[in-house]
This record gives sequence, structure tokens and C-alpha cells, in this order.
Amino acid sequence: MRNSTILLLAALALIAVADDPFLGHKGETGFITVTPQQDELFYWFFPSQADPSKDPLVIWLTGGPGCSSELAIFMENGPFKIDPSTLKLSFNDYSWNKGANLIYVDQPIGTGYSNPVRSDYDQNEDQVALHLYTFIQGWLDKHQSFKGRELFIIGESYAGHYVPAISAYIAKHKTPEINLIGFGIGNGLVNAYYQYPAYATFALDNKLISQSTFQQAKQLFTQCQQDLDNGDKQQAYFDCQSGLSDILGFGTPPFNVYDIRKPCTYPPLCYDTSYIDDFLAQDEIIDALGVKGRDWSECDAQVHAALQDDWFTNLSDDISYLLDNGYTGLIYYGDVDFICNWYGGMDMANNINWSRKAGFNSAAFQQWKSYGEFKQVGPLTFVRVFQSGHLVPMDNPAGALDLLETFLKGWAIPTHQLLSQ
Repeated sequence: MRNSTILLLAALALIAVADDPFLGHKGETGFITVTPQQDELFYWFFPSQADPSKDPLVIWLTGGPGCSSELAIFMENGPFKIDPSTLKLSFNDYSWNKGANLIYVDQPIGTGYSNPVRSDYDQNEDQVALHLYTFIQGWLDKHQSFKGRELFIIGESYAGHYVPAISAYIAKHKTPEINLIGFGIGNGLVNAYYQYPAYATFALDNKLISQSTFQQAKQLFTQCQQDLDNGDKQQAYFDCQSGLSDILGFGTPPFNVYDIRKPCTYPPLCYDTSYIDDFLAQDEIIDALGVKGRDWSECDAQVHAALQDDWFTNLSDDISYLLDNGYTGLIYYGDVDFICNWYGGMDMANNINWSRKAGFNSAAFQQWKSYGEFKQVGPLTFVRVFQSGHLVPMDNPAGALDLLETFLKGWAIPTHQLLSQ
């Protein structure tokens, strides 16, 4: 009788998993209140597949600004992939929760499922950092066992603003239960002063534009830098965007700005993401995620517009503060991305004003397995990922996971021994 009961329970468990669209690994979703007006940020938490009681905590932030982190869950480094034809899930063999507790956050307020209560949206990184800091405190209060756990904050694209801002905010507040160790930026916009001029050089070197277009764009980018030197962010935005428009035109871009090897088949994001919309629109998924009555969009235009004046804020000073105060930093770029290309990323990294700037600038690149090349001095590592676009975990999932695991363990990429430069 006892054996029959065990077999019956096992059979029922298998049936339950078979009926579960998340294959028994949904993780946890929820909301954390971050303003007095009761604005909330949505999160999706996936415990580590290895040792959730000891493995570090990683917070992932998608950019935009205003793009939902659910995009990363299903397109990049989350535990699942969606079959576009059936809308069924399968497991991602290169999920970033293989050895880390992973939280995806829809932020700033108004992004993804984080529907706004206030009529105003975040307009600068001070507001973004405050709300993320409040989120982390609230999440840790809800998950007491993670207080003091090693924490890494990693993000992509416009998260080149978010990640330094929230990391420096945490570092300066010295909250004991938030044990920040390091930060990571993938194909990030950090400092437009150096990154916008690189559009022209990158496009010319990759034969995307003519010499005459290069000269036109270069002049506008030089003027943009002068605007920034004069403290005129509005004029800088106009001149820099004009230079970018010289390269891309005013309609559909002539190439995929996220991966120059491919056509932009589905503008403006270039990739067909409609299957994610369809998957999340299903009633059973809405119920499972606890988001009934919530609007969701891939990228929110109002969040994006509210941060327009933030676009040309230089976040490299926050990075220098972090590096000089004992925090580790990883900066990586896929080398066939145009919109946040590795030329501009390298110029930005070389111009971070920290104590080891000279040594970092003179350091030579070294091979990183078959995935790319890197240079590293002390707490800062810069990685060029070969043949990857804007979404490195999508284009090179094995390399991206290896990069994350190496970063969490304390480097060094090719030998797993700390370099002494």
C-alpha cells in the first residue's frame, strides 16, 4: 500500500509539472513599493540552480530606457526560451541562474509591469538610484536570508547609466545588509561625450558609410562635445542626434544597429519579439505571474521620453568612485553592435578618471578563450566579445555565462588566477 501511494504521488507530481507552463521552475514574481505614492517595481526572481542558500545575488537591469527585463528573461540569459510557433517554454542551458540567485527588475517606474501611480516619471539617475535602492531594501526585507549575501548589479545598454548610479548610491550609503561586491555593464551607454563620436569611426571602419558621410557626422559630433564642454546638454542632444541621423538616415536604419551582420527585419528593435507579447498575454501566464490588470509593453515610450535630459549625463565618475573604493567592475561589448559599439566603449573606459587610469590605458589586450579578448588592471576588466551584437547573452550564450561565472568568482578570464597588474 505504501509503495502504491508513493507511486501515485509521483505520478501526480509529474502531471502537475506537465501542466505547468513554467515546467516547475517559475521562480517568484512580486512587487516592491518604492515611493510614498505607492509606486511599485515588478521583479521576477529565479533561485540558483546550484546552491541558493550560498550563491551570490545578481540583479539584472535591461536598458532602453524603458524596456522590460522580461525581454532578457526570454531572449538572453533567463532560464527559459519560448517556441514562437507553440508559445511553449523550454529550458535555456546557459541561464545565468546556473550558479547565482537572479533577480530581473522592471524599472524605472512605468517599465514593463511596473505601472506608474504618479503622473511624473523618473527624469534623472538620482531618482532612478533612489527607487532601485528602496527596491533592494524592500526585497531584502522580504527575503531575510539574503541580507549580507554577496551582491552584483549587472545591466545592458542604457543600464550603463542605471548600474553605476545605483551601485555608487549603495556604496556611499554603506547599508550593512546590502553587501555589494561588484557591477557589470554590457554594451552600455555610460558617457556620451566619448561614445557618440565613435559612431562615425566604427561605421567607416566597417564600411557602413562613405568618407563624406563620415566627415559630416564627425563635425557634428565635435560640435556636440563642445556643447557638453559648455554645459549645454540640450544643444548637445540636438547635435549628437543629428550626427547619428547622418549615419542612419531619418527612416528605417540601413542596417541592423544592434548587429551589423544582419538586416533590421523588424524595426525599430530589429528583432521579432511578438512571440514574447503573445506568451505574456495568455490568461494562465497573467494569473501565474500575478499581474492581472497590469499593462505590459516591451519598451515604454513615456519612460524613455522622461529621461531625455538624462541621456548626456556622464556616469563614469560613479564608476571611478566604485573602482577606487574596492568594488570590482566588468565592462563588456559585443563587437558587431553599432548602437553601443565597442570603439566608444573602449574610449569611455580609457577615460574613467580613477587611480589606475594610466595603467589600464597602457595594458595590452589578452585572449579570452575563443570568445574574445580583454584587458584588466586591478578591479576593472574590459572585454571585447567577438562576433556578438548588442545582446551578448543571446548571440554568445556560452561565452556570456562563462564571463558571468568568472566575474562572480573574482576573475581572471583565461586562467582563473587573479592578475597582479
